This record gives sequence, C-alpha cells and structure tokens, in this order.
Amino acid sequence: MAAGGRLLVTSMARKPLVVPRGVFALPLLCSVAFVTSARAQAPPPPSSTSSPAPLTLTLADATARAVTSNPTHLARAFDLALATADLEIAKERPNPDFAYENTRDAPTSAFVFTQPLELGGKRGRRMAVGEATRDVVKADLARETADLRSDVRHAFYRLLAADRRVAVTQNLATVATRARDAARARFQSGDAPELDQVQAELAFARVSNLAATAAAERAALEDELDGLIGLPPGTPLSPAGDVFVDGLDSVAPDVAVAPGSVDLSAAARRTAAAEAAIDLAKSARVPDVTLEAGLTYDAPPDFTYGWKLGASLTVPLFTTHRAEVTRAEQAAVQATRQQTAATADVSTRLAAATRRAAALGDAVRRTSRDILPAAATVNDMAEASYEAGQTGMVALLQSLQTVAETRLEAVETALAFQLALADLERAHGVSQP
Repeated sequence: MAAGGRLLVTSMARKPLVVPRGVFALPLLCSVAFVTSARAQAPPPPSSTSSPAPLTLTLADATARAVTSNPTHLARAFDLALATADLEIAKERPNPDFAYENTRDAPTSAFVFTQPLELGGKRGRRMAVGEATRDVVKADLARETADLRSDVRHAFYRLLAADRRVAVTQNLATVATRARDAARARFQSGDAPELDQVQAELAFARVSNLAATAAAERAALEDELDGLIGLPPGTPLSPAGDVFVDGLDSVAPDVAVAPGSVDLSAAARRTAAAEAAIDLAKSARVPDVTLEAGLTYDAPPDFTYGWKLGASLTVPLFTTHRAEVTRAEQAAVQATRQQTAATADVSTRLAAATRRAAALGDAVRRTSRDILPAAATVNDMAEASYEAGQTGMVALLQSLQTVAETRLEAVETALAFQLALADLERAHGVSQP
C-alpha cells in the first residue's frame, strides 16, 4: 500500500500500475471469497470459439526455454564464435613475399624471396590476448544468462500474481452479483432503503470494470513472458507454482559472496585480459626482421647464375610504441579497480537482497498464518450479519473493503518476496533451490 491510500500493482516492465484506492473500496468487498468458499467461484465466461490449451510451465521450464530460445540471447551467443575466430586470426604467421626483377643492368633478372620474422614473442602475446578476450566473452555471456534467468523469474511470478488478481476479481463478480440481488430483494420487500440497492449496483459495475482491467493486465504480462521464452505473443501460458510458497525456505542467513559469482568472474577475466594486453604492447617495441634470399641471372661475362642474401630491420627512431605500453598499463589499473568495485558492489547487493528477501519471507508466513484466516472470518461474519438484517449496507461495505484490501496486499507481499528472491539469485550469480 503506497502513501496516500494507493495500491501499486507492478507490471513486467517494472513500472508500477497505480490503482486508486477507491477502485477497490466497493468492488473488492467480496475478495475474501478467493480463499474461503467454493460458492464464490465465478464460472468461466462462455466462448464461441475454441482456443488452444495453455502451455503449462514451471519456473525451470520457462528458464530452460529462455536460455535456448530467447532471440536476443541466441544472437548474443555468436559473440563467442567471433572471439574464437579472432583467436585463430591471432595465431596466423606473416606470409613470405616473392618478387621478380628484370632490368637492363647486369644481372638482368632476379628472383627474390623475403620472409618477415616477428620478434619479441608477438605471436604468442597475440594469442594470449585472444584467449583472454574469449574468456571475457564467456564471462559476459554467463552474466547475461544470469540476467535472463532473473528476468524470467520476475515475469513468471508477476504472471502468477496476475492469476491471483484475476481470481480475486472473478470471485468479486460472483459475490457482487449476490450482494446486488440481496440488496434488491430487501429493498423490494421494504426491509432496506433504496440507497442499499444503489450502492450494491455501483459495486457490481465497478467490480466488472476491475475484472476487465485485471484480465487485460494478465494478458499483457503473458505476452511479455512469451517474448522472454521465445514464443509468439498471445501464446496462452499456465504458470505452475504458488506465489505464496515457492522459495520460502530457500533464503539462508549467510551473505557470503559465492565463489562462482558470474559478476566477479567477469571482472577477473577483464583484469587478466588487460594484463595480457600489456605484454602485447611491450612486444611491439621489439623491431621485426625481414630476411631476403634471391637468385640472379645473366650477368656476363662475370656469371650466368648468382645469388644474394639480405636482411632488413626497422629502426625504432621516431615510433617507439611506448605510448601503447603506457595506455595498456593504465587500462590494467582501471580493470583492477573495476574488479575491486565489482567485489564491493556484489557484496552490498547480496547483503541487501538477503535482508529484504528474509524480511518479506517472514511477512508472507505471517500473512498466510494469521492475516488471511482472520480476513476470511471477517468476510463470513460481515456477509452473515447483513443477510440476517443485523447491519446495513454501509457497515457491510466498510468491513469487506478492509478484507478486500487485505487480500490484495497479501498478493503484493508475496510477489514482492518472489521479486526479492530473484534479485538475491542474481546477486549470488547462481541459482537458488
């Protein structure tokens, strides 16, 4: 419940859908039927056209589908193939050159073969940088996979919470209809004023509007989960799980950073790549040598066939590549500091996520154990008192409004716990049980 009496219903895009408190005041008077009696179940609306059966998914199923079918994730995975190709390029050696010369001076013909030689271990250093870069790509893919898993968990439990809200509004429609009929009968018999009937009609109209909104929001969340797991929008889904129970016992008090944290691994890989780049920059300061061997022909009267040998060396007079070494060293310092910052960031996020998930888990337990049963009792007593003529419509609406808001708050608390658990999983960089 936000400040000013407004309820916040979160969506897949993590932007709160603000619903005025008054929207739930009358129509949600009967929401406790969601947990109490089968008589509050609203029959599904008749459909003239058959629709495909919804795909039943557990969280594990949805995550597996996302990892293997999410288009963005699949496209990003090609970065590993590119990094592997770059490594193969780094392994290449310089090609030899072959030249033919023909002049009027003796010797008139020459066949020259030249071979550049890389000194200073340039090829080995290039290969080391290529391997380190490939490791960075692997670590980044692992981080993005963890992000995708977290997004799927968020979407999955938002859809489960939406199912709960839809069930609440369906029950509201049934009970609002019953309350309207009861108010109409009491007014017609002279046992209640016309105001009771008008209030009941208003409650019925508003709950019908609320039910349509909840169903539309549920459809939107379903489309978002479809996109995450690589299915066409509009594919019907039936998430299998319980937003009040799943993962409730998986929050451990230990807030130590997991050794396999994908965030820390990625930071360490970047540091290693930066250090390898220093060695490559230093090797560039060693000049390369080009060896030359040739066959000469037609130099009368001295000789018919001859030979020549040569070598050339680049003199590092103007370009010494010292600036490249300095830059690589600064990049390594930056990578080391980023690794330290990543360690602090992961520790902070993990501690905060653990505390938040533990607190919300306790709130969910108290809600299920104490609050919801009490709300069910208040609901039954309020309806029975009104039907017996002991209380009026206004008193009934006030009692059941509180019950309805309690039920919705319970759903929001359970959803907040599931989202906190997703954040905890992401902070760990590994899966929770």
